[in-house]
Amino acid sequence: MQPRFIWGDTDEKRRYHVVGWDTLTKTKISGGLGFRRLNVVNKACILKLKRKLQTGSQDLWCSILWGKYRREAYQNSVIARSTDSHMWKAIVKLWPMLEEYSFWSIGNGMSVNICSDA
Repeated sequence: MQPRFIWGDTDEKRRYHVVGWDTLTKTKISGGLGFRRLNVVNKACILKLKRKLQTGSQDLWCSILWGKYRREAYQNSVIARSTDSHMWKAIVKLWPMLEEYSFWSIGNGMSVNICSDA
């Protein structure tokens, strides 16, 4: 949708694209126009919401999503049904991606209980 708007394409007529989309989405310093790829921005926003769910945030959206869709006893076990919202399905789809890149940092060690913390 974004490239069609930039080049003025319609369903009836496709205009000649002098510059490729990859060039337009480069940073200005790298010779592009600095356009953002909306699919990447969307993924980042969904992963941010997922991270808030994972950490037990008390934000309104987190409370609503957990209240409506949390079906399992464990926070890391999520499923999406065909009747669930597109938002929840997107979160469930990207859930493993954030799990893969998440880690637990000890920091200064003052808040770590070696007997009970995994």
